[in-house]
Order: sequence, then structure tokens, then C-alpha cells
Amino acid sequence: MAPKLSVCIQTYNRASLIERALKSVQEIQDTGIEVEAVISDDASTDDTGLVVSHLSKNYPFIRYYKNSRNYDVYDNVGLAVRRARGDYIVLLCDDDTLISSEFPSIISMLDHRPDIAMIASNFHLKYDRSGKEVCIPSNIETEDNPNDLSLIEKGSFAKLLDLFLGGTYFPEVVLLRRSVIDSMVGGLSDTGYILHHFAAQSLKWGHIWNRQRPFYCNHNPVVHSLIVCSDVGARLWSGEFENRFRNGLEYILSILHNESNLSPEDKTKYADKINNHIYGSILNAACVLFELNDFNKSLSMLQRAFLMRTNDVNFDFIRGLAKCLIPVLCANRIFYYATEALNAKHYALYNDRRASCKNKFGKLPPLGLHSLYMWR
Repeated sequence: MAPKLSVCIQTYNRASLIERALKSVQEIQDTGIEVEAVISDDASTDDTGLVVSHLSKNYPFIRYYKNSRNYDVYDNVGLAVRRARGDYIVLLCDDDTLISSEFPSIISMLDHRPDIAMIASNFHLKYDRSGKEVCIPSNIETEDNPNDLSLIEKGSFAKLLDLFLGGTYFPEVVLLRRSVIDSMVGGLSDTGYILHHFAAQSLKWGHIWNRQRPFYCNHNPVVHSLIVCSDVGARLWSGEFENRFRNGLEYILSILHNESNLSPEDKTKYADKINNHIYGSILNAACVLFELNDFNKSLSMLQRAFLMRTNDVNFDFIRGLAKCLIPVLCANRIFYYATEALNAKHYALYNDRRASCKNKFGKLPPLGLHSLYMWR
């Protein structure tokens, strides 16, 4: 008999942490919900396999799979989901926990509302060293019940895409119906961002419920600053995540085009919005990496952002100039000036700005990143 709930855990070299995650799964089972924990081990080189084998004696609901090679985190999530057998599927990182008390009401609601395909939830962020907890909003603000205010209704692909592109919606914590996964034509994408695909496929099948009460707790070992919440995301953007994220957004756009027969003008507008969203995300990640003292990656991402605005950039000049200015100027201000400079369409606009400064202050402004377009 298939379990009611599959908890899909992707893991890599977390032998010391995975027991905490599995304990929270046991707590869900203690509420009377039949569960399984599908662990997809991404070819760990530590003792994860031995630890899980030992834990299996106390947690018989464990189903453990070790990959023959190392995939990236998103492909590994896909592998775990494909192996799940439950009516409902929830994703759990190997160092986090689920809030067991929330699941009886969630499962009951899904049993009685077959029109809801996916639940997106806020989550708690818990600092392990200090014990401090904060709630991180990942949704649009909604009422905490499945009514019209909290639903993204079936087929609302334009609304979904606008929410993603507006930066007000990021369903990182999700619970899906098994039938949504089974209905994905061609299976899970190996190139797009998996949460974009989950959300889009869910709207083909039914509604998305944005739940304000968290059922997930993200454990963070760092105490000092909320900037660490963006650490992992920023480093992902410095890798190949940009392509995955873009492909995911373009996947939603393709569905919207097929469902609504967008005009060429509207399709171009959405494509431009996607480019602008990627551009802004790269700049934000560059700021975070700078504040984390990862100067080389920050500068590399700044160059990538510049390249999205113009193909005529002297990177040697940018590198030399930025090395002089970044230590003494606020990162966000630098990137603001850089963005403004690269949005300039011609030298006349720049010269007008320079002349205005001379007239006002009696001298030309000092060389800065706002001068890049002219002084390259």
C-alpha cells in the first residue's frame, strides 16, 4: 500500500545532520499519517550511507538510494521525486526539519479539495547557535485559508509569471500531489529551475494555495546577519543557475503563449521582462558576494551583468577601476551607478550630465563607475 505522504530528501555529505531531518519525518508519522522518506544521496563521500543504514532500524519508513555519480542539487531533487510513491510529495533539505503539527490539517484539506494541486508555504528560519527564529515570507500576502484571496487559480499562467518577475513570489517550500508529477509530459526538466516547472505544471492541473502558516523550518548555523540567507542563492547565481532560472521562466512563458496565443509584441515584452529580472538578480547576487568578501566572484558577476546591457565593454578597464573604488564605496551605490551608466544610450546623455555637474559645482565630477560608458 502506497503511503499518504512522501518526504523527498536530497543529500550530499551531511552524515552529521540528516538524523534531525528524519526525526521530523517520524514526528509526522506519529500524528497518524503514513509516510515514507525517500533519500537521494548524491554520491556522498562521507558516512551518510552508514548513518542512514543505522537509522533505518528505528525509522523503517526510510527508502535510501545512492547515486552512482554526483549530480547537481536540482537533478538530485528530480531523482528523489521520481522515486516517491505517496499521494502527496514534500521536499525537505537534509539539514532542515518539517513542522509535524501542521500536516494533519494540510493532508485533510488536500483530501477534501482535489482542485488544489500545490501548496506553497512560508518557512521558519532558525539560527542553531542562538535559537532565534524568524519567519521568511516566500509568498504574496494572502489569507491563511484556501479561498480566492490565497489561490493562484488554475490556468493563471500570466499571473504566475508576473508574480515571479515582480520579485514578490518565490515558492521555495512546496507540497505537491503525486498526480501533478505523473502528468508532467516528458518528465521533469533537466535544464530548467525545478520549482518553476512544479508551479507551472500545477496550474495546468489545478490551483496553487499560498499558505501563510509555515510547515517547514530552515536551520541556519550562522548568527550574525540575515545576509547569510542570501549566501547560497548568490553563489548559485555565480554558477550555472542563471541558465536554469531563465529556462524555467521561459518554460512558463511558452505555456502562456500556447494557452493564450500571445501577440508577438506581448511575447517580446515578457522576454524583455525576463532579461531584466535575470539582470537584476545577478546584480543583487554580486552585492551579496561583495558583502561576503568574495571579491573575484562579485566582480565576475558585475561583468556578466554589464555584458547583458552592451557588448562593447572594456573589461580590463572595469576590473582596474572597480578594484580602486569597491573598497571605499558602498557596493549598492556602485552597482546603481553602473546600471545607470549602461542604460545610457549615447555619449550625448553622458556629456550632458558631466556639463550639468560642472555648471553646478564648477568642476567635472571625479572618475567613477557612473563614468564607465564614456571612460572605457
